[in-house]
Amino acid sequence: MKKSRLYLWLLLLTGGLNACNSSETVTADTGNNQQVRLGVNINHGVKTRANAPTPPQNYALRCILEVWDINHSSLLYRQELLASNEETLNFTFELANPGNYQVFAWADFIQADAEKTTVEIPVPHDHYADLYYKTNGDNGLKEIFLIPENYAVNAESRDAFYTSQIIYKEDVAYEKELILNRPFAQLNIIEKEAVLLENISQTNFTYRVPSSFNTEKGMPGDEVMDVKQTVTTLPTPSANYNANLLYDYIFASPVNSLLASEIKIAFTSIDSEKQLQDFTIPGNNLPLVANKRTNARGSMLHFTSEMDASTNISIYIDTEWMPENEYGLPNNNYVKVPNFNNQNNPFKYQQQ
Repeated sequence: MKKSRLYLWLLLLTGGLNACNSSETVTADTGNNQQVRLGVNINHGVKTRANAPTPPQNYALRCILEVWDINHSSLLYRQELLASNEETLNFTFELANPGNYQVFAWADFIQADAEKTTVEIPVPHDHYADLYYKTNGDNGLKEIFLIPENYAVNAESRDAFYTSQIIYKEDVAYEKELILNRPFAQLNIIEKEAVLLENISQTNFTYRVPSSFNTEKGMPGDEVMDVKQTVTTLPTPSANYNANLLYDYIFASPVNSLLASEIKIAFTSIDSEKQLQDFTIPGNNLPLVANKRTNARGSMLHFTSEMDASTNISIYIDTEWMPENEYGLPNNNYVKVPNFNNQNNPFKYQQQ
């Protein structure tokens, strides 16, 4: 009889362990059947404890969590946390009724001294002032909007992460880890003849980008926003970006799409007697994939006195972000896009 009981106890224990190992969701034995605990893991490199992304100087990492009823008719819970490398990104709250719920999470960088206000509607919560992305519109985290007056290029503080998931809570305490990925592609524009960069005193960029992102669909919105940026200090390539002219975070879908807008680049030379030619990258030529980096590299810098206006632009998609999720790309390194030559296609210099 004792042996039978021991065998049954071991069988139940083994089954419980297998259930935990085969599921992302862990049921927490807290004594409170209404409790929900959601931990945040950002971009597969950040664990829920002591491993949040390091904010740029004078910035703080903010993480927001929203829980909606499954019909999206009412917001049940919203909380904003400021994280550091020493803190755990965990959200703990209660859901009274078992069932399906829609969860949205968003993380971005805001000013370290951002103002905090208490908001009562639609649910009471502390809100930190938005910087680059509007997170508290009528649809909350279901739709994120760019803040045009704060738009910036060559700024690592523009980085952000999100997820949208449906969770099912039974009549027991619930615990799960959420993985947040980037909602945009990083576009890097790289001048091949780096020695010519020292001839630039100023660069003006003009193009259009999607102005919003639908987190539920994981897709950029249909509306676009004009970008006009003046750069006087060019970026130095680093582990986080490859650009030496421009890098930007542009809302993108998780499948291969093209930036519809052309990118006009106007260079100002340090020498008034040696002017630099303007350059245009036409629309529908730069591929963008969410959570990946597109690198456009070529000889874009030429003086106006040079007669040959041909150049080659090589474009490839870098998989350094989330290498285990290829979204249908053909290999594990990058996808090649045919080189473009200004003598035979729209990539061309604009004479001043």
